[in-house]
Amino acid sequence: MLTASGVVDLSTSLSGRLNRKCFCITLDRAKLWAALDHKAGEPGFCETFMASRPHLFSNVPVFLATSALEEMQRIVVAIEATAM
Repeated sequence: MLTASGVVDLSTSLSGRLNRKCFCITLDRAKLWAALDHKAGEPGFCETFMASRPHLFSNVPVFLATSALEEMQRIVVAIEATAM
């Protein structure tokens, strides 16, 4: 739900409730790293890449309001259009 200022009210929104009450399975970082190493085709890639980016992946799911996702998508589209 949006507040008068246009900010998503996390106390009543579905995404807010899910973020507060979801007891989800946590991220298996070892499997993620192995998959990234495999896709990169370079053993140790993830160790090097993730060393300076420890917060790149969340340990738990993060639920977003539709409006937040749409805004992120607009930003990505704008960046891609500018980069071309």
